[in-house]
Amino acid sequence: AAKTARKVVEVTRTYFTLDSLEYLKKGGRIGPTQALVGGILGLRPVLQVVDGNIASLDKVRGKKKVISMLQTSIVDVLQDVKNEVNIAVGQIQDEASSTLLKSGIEKNLDMTITNEIVEVGVTIGTHAGPGAMAISYCKKYEAILAAEKVALAV
Repeated sequence: AAKTARKVVEVTRTYFTLDSLEYLKKGGRIGPTQALVGGILGLRPVLQVVDGNIASLDKVRGKKKVISMLQTSIVDVLQDVKNEVNIAVGQIQDEASSTLLKSGIEKNLDMTITNEIVEVGVTIGTHAGPGAMAISYCKKYEAILAAEKVALAV
């Protein structure tokens, strides 16, 4: 069971965006000047979790562009393996934008994401602020087992 859990962690990817830089400033992750300039320009950071740490992936101007960028990126990565993954969308007080994100991915991948959009918990919400969205995917348990069987047969 522990081996399978480690495999799931290895094949899980999480990306998220924040609606404002205010909460990064309040948490001391960016300086006041960065927050001011980013706010004026309407920058939305796109971040990812890499080996348990948060890394910057991109900065996009405007909510519509960040949704489009996330949709395009996820579709590009998952196009050939869409039946082997579970996809989840999370949000903080912005169900409309997360619904747009989810429906765009479903349309472009020609599939249904069976997981409901979830409200992210208060601990993460305190650091990310309202309007934050996340998308995460991992290989389905069955796909992990099938890959292990192929590896053992070789």
